[in-house]
Amino acid sequence: MHKKIPHGHLIFFSIVLVVFTFLVIFNPFLSPLKKKFFVNVERDSANQESISNKEKSLQNKDIEKELALQDQVDKIIFDGELEACDKVDDDYYKRVCVNNVAYEMAKKTGDVSYCKKLDDILVSVEDCEWNVVLNKSLLGNDVTICEEAENQDLRAQCLENFYSNKALKEGEVENCEQINEIIRRNNCIDSFVFENEFLSDISNFECEKFSDKQARNDCALLNEEENIFTKEVCMFFSSNLFVDYCLVNNF
Repeated sequence: MHKKIPHGHLIFFSIVLVVFTFLVIFNPFLSPLKKKFFVNVERDSANQESISNKEKSLQNKDIEKELALQDQVDKIIFDGELEACDKVDDDYYKRVCVNNVAYEMAKKTGDVSYCKKLDDILVSVEDCEWNVVLNKSLLGNDVTICEEAENQDLRAQCLENFYSNKALKEGEVENCEQINEIIRRNNCIDSFVFENEFLSDISNFECEKFSDKQARNDCALLNEEENIFTKEVCMFFSSNLFVDYCLVNNF
């Protein structure tokens, strides 16, 4: 007598048979899809690599352009040809070119008109005029050169420096009397006193000889510190005389 197959087993075998039949019939169609999927992945990877190469190529071109501009500007600055700066095909590098050439020409020729060509951003017009006018007045020993500065404060500062240097050079404080502004005249006198009296005998110097209150205070402070300039003492100075002395002497 044959055993009767349980109903549950019959359902299981039926499902297995259906799945097997499905795989046999549709396997040829599934395989190409799988292959196609991998092909697409490979193409995407190739596209990414292509994009990356393009970006690198653009970066290299930018670097090459930058280096070419630098070389062009360097040559123009070296030759000192201001008009050649107009040929620079980049706004920033053109400004760099003009600033450098104009500033060097101003110093070389002593002509402050070159300072006006500066952009006053990368290089200060005022600083240019100051350096040119002051150096020119001192080297030429001609105070009238100070009048070439268009800025009124620069002219006044130029006069102060001119007569201060002349007083020290000639050893005659009377040169300071040529300065009309009282404060600047006193600065000139204090500079003379500082160099010729204070530094020569710090211990016995009377601080009240300085007309500037800050200079008197700095002088008194130094007396409290046994009249010895040190970095620690210099940190507490406030007058231009004493601060400048510390800077020049690396205290």
